[in-house]
This record gives sequence, structure tokens and C-alpha cells, in this order.
Amino acid sequence: MDNRNGEVSPLEIISGQGSMETPESFRDKARGWVVDTSIAVLWSNLVFAPGDYVLGGLWGDEFVKQRVGMSLFNLAFGGVFGKFRNYWTKNVMKATPNSSRFYKAVSDTTAGAIFYGPIYVGLIKSHGASWEETFAALGGGLLTAAITGRPYGLCQDKWRKLFGVRPALEE
Repeated sequence: MDNRNGEVSPLEIISGQGSMETPESFRDKARGWVVDTSIAVLWSNLVFAPGDYVLGGLWGDEFVKQRVGMSLFNLAFGGVFGKFRNYWTKNVMKATPNSSRFYKAVSDTTAGAIFYGPIYVGLIKSHGASWEETFAALGGGLLTAAITGRPYGLCQDKWRKLFGVRPALEE
């Protein structure tokens, strides 16, 4: 960390070279990672699974493959997103627990769209979609981010509090 008035980059936070507040022990970091990863897996399966079944028409093996795939995805990226959300809300958006509900919603929604948008585009392109198809799907992804951004952030903060991890936007 250089002399930037205590600010650290997301890469410094993820790599453990920087802290957003007081120095955390490895155990605290690991607990935060596990808590953020677990809520990402739970959220994905509880909130999005019904849509895969009802709206996507997935059932049987297709449904199981989709849920396992999304669980693996969230095992890989859930903890990283938790760290990114902390950085984004505090250092970029300057949101606090006292910010308005609207501003918290904007902060959480933009964090999700910025973090997951490029990953989503990469996944769609890797499955052979054209750029036209990719941007059409991205529109749906951004709409989903707009609808679920704040509810997920609120749920993540409640989950963090339950397990003794400091929430990003809730007291």
C-alpha cells in the first residue's frame, strides 16, 4: 500500500496486502471469504433456481447441471465479489450505513453489474454466441442486476452479521 490516504485497491484487498480498516487476521479474512461464498451459493440456488425451472424450462438433468454449474461458479467468485463489493461501496461510491436506501441500491447494483458483467459476457462468448446475441443477453443480465442488486446486498450484509463478519452497508 502506498501513501494514498489509507485507500487500497481491490487487488491489494483480495491478495491480502491491504485492508479497508484495521488489519485483519488470516482467520478473519478466511471467515469473511467463507461467509460471502456461502451466501452467493445459497442466493443463486434459492433465488435463481425457480427461474431456471419456470422461465427457462429446465428440468431433470438440465436443471441439475445448471444448478451445479452455478454453484461451482459461485464457489469460485462469491468471496471475490464480497471483497469487491466492500471496496466499491466504501471507496468508490462512498456509501455508508447511513446512506439513503436509494444510494445503497445504486451502490450494490453497480457493484454487481461491474463485477459480473465482464464475466457474463465471457461465459456467453465462450459458448459460441455472436456479439449480437451476447449484447441481447447482457441486457437481460443488467436487468437482473438492477432487480436483485440491493436485495442481494442486504441479504449478504444480514448473513455477514449472523456469522460475525462486518457488513458493508448495514449496521
